[in-house]
Order: sequence, then C-alpha cells, then structure tokens
Amino acid sequence: MFDARERLRRLRHRLRRIERREQSALRRWIEHTDNLVHASVLLFVPLTIAAVTALANAVPSLSFLLFPPLASGAYTLFADPAGRYSSPIRFVAGLTIGSVCGWIALVTLGDPGSANVNAWAAMVAVLLTGTATWALDVEEPSGYSAALLLLVQEAPPLVYVFSVALASSIVAVVYVTWHDTIYERRAEVLYATTGRDDDVLVPMLGDSDAIARLGARIASGHDRGRLVLLGFANGAAGGVEETESWEATSNADSDGPEAEGESGQQEAGGATSEQQKQWRATTEQDDAEKPTGRREGAGNTTEDSAEDSPPNRQAEDALVKRLESRAAELRDATGANCQVVVARGSNLAAVTRETARETGCDLILAPFHGPDEEGLVTSLFSSPLDVAAARVDRRSWTQVLVPIRSAGDLAHRKVDLARRIAGPAGRVTVAHCIDSESDRRRAESMCANVVEPYEGRFTTLVARADVEDFLGDHAPANDLIVLGASTDRSPVSRMLSRPTYERVHTVDTDLLVVHAGRP
Repeated sequence: MFDARERLRRLRHRLRRIERREQSALRRWIEHTDNLVHASVLLFVPLTIAAVTALANAVPSLSFLLFPPLASGAYTLFADPAGRYSSPIRFVAGLTIGSVCGWIALVTLGDPGSANVNAWAAMVAVLLTGTATWALDVEEPSGYSAALLLLVQEAPPLVYVFSVALASSIVAVVYVTWHDTIYERRAEVLYATTGRDDDVLVPMLGDSDAIARLGARIASGHDRGRLVLLGFANGAAGGVEETESWEATSNADSDGPEAEGESGQQEAGGATSEQQKQWRATTEQDDAEKPTGRREGAGNTTEDSAEDSPPNRQAEDALVKRLESRAAELRDATGANCQVVVARGSNLAAVTRETARETGCDLILAPFHGPDEEGLVTSLFSSPLDVAAARVDRRSWTQVLVPIRSAGDLAHRKVDLARRIAGPAGRVTVAHCIDSESDRRRAESMCANVVEPYEGRFTTLVARADVEDFLGDHAPANDLIVLGASTDRSPVSRMLSRPTYERVHTVDTDLLVVHAGRP
C-alpha cells in the first residue's frame, strides 16, 4: 500500500514538472512577437468572422459574398500591427467608402438585378474607390473588393453599405481590444521578465562594492525590488564540496523556510509567496537592531564548534557590520530595499544558489573577471535561477549597449535589465550584427519588435560587421554592454564557437553577462 502511494506521489510530481516545463516553453515561444501575431491571426480572425457571419444570418437578403473583404482586411490588421494598413479607422472607412463607390457605379452604369456585370461599372467603382480613399488618406486594399462585390449582390445597396459599415466596425472593435490589452501590453502580460528579477542576491566576494551598486540599480527598477547582500563567514576556500545544510533565522527571528512535501516544498525557481513575504518583512526599518539573516552549517551549531569560537564570531560580527553599512549606503543612494545575510559553507556556488532559494531571490548577480578559472560563474550558470555575472568599475551606467542574436525571452530579459540599469535618463541601444545587406530589413524589424513593448529611451542599430569587431568599436562609447551567457546553446555549439562574452571580455567598458533560468 505504501509503495503504491509513493509511486502515485512520484508520478504526480513528475507530471507537474512536465506541465511546468511545457508552460515555460509555451511562454518562451509566445514571447516572440512574430509567434504572438501569428497565433492571434489564427485565433481572433476566424472567431471574429464567425461572429459577424452569425450576426449577418439575421439578414436573409445579405449574401455571403460580403465576407471575403472582411476576412482579408481582418488579416491585414492582425498580421502587421505596426504596418501602414493596421488602422481600425482606415479599415472601417476604406471598406465603407468602397461599398458607397460601388453603389454609385451600380446606379450610374450598372444594371441592378442583372446576372451580368457591366465592365464600365466595374471600372468606375474601382476608380471612384481609389480616388476617394486617396483623397481622404484612408486607402484600404479590401475597399476595392467591397466596391466590386456590390455589382453582383442581390441585396438592396443601402442594406449592403450598412452591413459593411457594421461588420467592419465589429472587426475593428475586436482588433482595438486585442491591440490595447494584449499586443501593446505584451511585456506586462506575456513576458516573464516583467515580473521577475525583483529580488537581487549579490555574493560579496572581494571588492564587490561596484557590483552591489549595480544590483541596487536593478532592484530599484521595480517598486517592490529588494537587494540582498550575501556575506560568507567561512566560505572563501572555494573547494568543490557537498553543500552544508542550514538553519536560517530572519531579521524577525523566525525560522527560515524548509523543503517539506507538497505544501512547503520550494521549487528550483524560488521560494513560495509566503516565504517571500516573510523575507520581505525582515527588511523593515524598525528591525534595524536585527538586520541580518544568519545561516549556519548543521554540524556547527554546538557551542564548542570551531566556527562558533570567539575569534570567528567576532570576525562574523565585523563582516555583518560592514555589510550593513554598505546596505545603508545603497539604500540611501538608490532607494532600494536592502537586506544582509551571512552564510557558512565551503562551496560558494552551492551556498549562493541555496541562499537565493531560501530568501526568495530571483536573480543572482555575481562577479566576473574574465575566464572562469574557479568555476563559480560556470556553476551558477547551470542554475535554474536567473544569473548575471558582472565586471563593473563605474558608479553609473547611462549608455547601455545590448547586442541580441534573436528575439525571445533572453533578449527581453537583457533589455529589461538594461533599461532598469540605465534609468529614465539613460539610453539603451539594442543592436544586431548581420552578414549580408539582404538581412537588414528583417533585423531592423526584429530589433524594433524587441524594444517596442518597453518604456524608456531606446535606439536600434543594425551593423554589417563581426560581433567582436562591433563590440570593440562601440565599447568606449557605452558604459555597459549586456551579453547573453549562451547557455541556451548546446555543448557542441559552444565548443565549436565560444560564447561571445568569453571572446570579448577584454573590451574597454563594463560587462554584464545574463543567463536566463529555466524552471
């Protein structure tokens, strides 16, 4: 009986993991603007035409021939939201004017009720439609179809014109609703980057003041952002050992979250909402007398432990005071909500990942100084959490360059981080390198789609150059370059072509390398 329950529990957990993985894959797929547009065309155009057809069935005298121009015009609206003809006013006015011009041609030269279509009437209908829509600046390709179809309609012309105006208005209302609530707000509604990276964990290794300042800029980009400074009490050895288990005490002296069953188990992506609220509460100003979460190895909790000896405790207290002082400076400078945590453990990467999960942080910001000889950055990049490795020396970053290889969640994540770092007064340049001039139009459209959903000052740049030469030439004019970690590429691909950040780590500016975590 117990074995059967255990098998069912494991099967349920496996199915949940598969479900989360598929949901994550679908979200990443829909983040591509082209995929969003095509999915919208396949969903909204057929439903809209079906609704209009059902409504038109109430008018027996109205022929189904009305709907071809509606379908083609609806496709034009949804398929190219930023195009010239994707205007609901142009769509309704163009179709309605076209039907009126067809009515005039029918009355003037046509033979209402006849099965034959007068050629001169067709010519006049097209000529009048083109002239009227051009003069009123509402040119609409489907308007010509609406004008010609009236010449073969058996319905009264007035009923036809009214039906075209009503049906096109319904399509326009659906398009405006989709455009304003989904397409224009896709960064907020669909992109995972918008709701992530609120809580930033910075491992304070060596001289990490500049990285902590960068983390504060990222955290302050969101209203509820939080910066957690992680100090290591005895974790400087850097050996690759098994992570020690911890007992955590927050600023409010409450027990830290533990992994337990289904109700309290933490996923690799972060802590539960209750745990995040608990840790957020520990950073209130009135808890200044206890601003530090301490994490201790389970085997070092006795009084005679070497880690708890007076010299080590004094060193830990000194570390806490230094981190608290730095947190106060960052809080005053950026307005970010700051917290200090001290951890014990010899495997720095494992300690950092575990602390991020326990404190509910969704971004780890680690130091990066070039080739990863100690393996810290490489180990963190294998984490399901978002990780950014920084090599920074400046105090502010107002000019940020973001080269992108393709559209998608990684590009959006880099742009979102860049705009938060640059701030309202800064400028973000999104760039793409091409091999041939024939790729320029596609690249320009891709860059425009990536930056369009975000607020801020953006510039797009498409250059026909090698990415290494491009970054070397533009590095002096920018305060920060945001690169991808290439962790979405296969090991064979990374072996054949090293990640860009490994090839350009010597450029003369600050660098930020971003790894997009996967649940």
